[in-house]
Amino acid sequence: MARAAKLLAVHPNTCRYRLRQAQRHIGIDLDDPDERLVLWLQLRTLAGLGSAGA
Repeated sequence: MARAAKLLAVHPNTCRYRLRQAQRHIGIDLDDPDERLVLWLQLRTLAGLGSAGA
């Protein structure tokens, strides 16, 4: 968490808070490794689609 917060230039508590908010809004449990994998794959797919037209 400390490294992520540093990369985002926010306090670690802010990073934790924002992750909790994202989990609530998206409806995903980031404590579940399977759900994290699905989210990661979706994000990678979207990132690939965004660069496909470039």
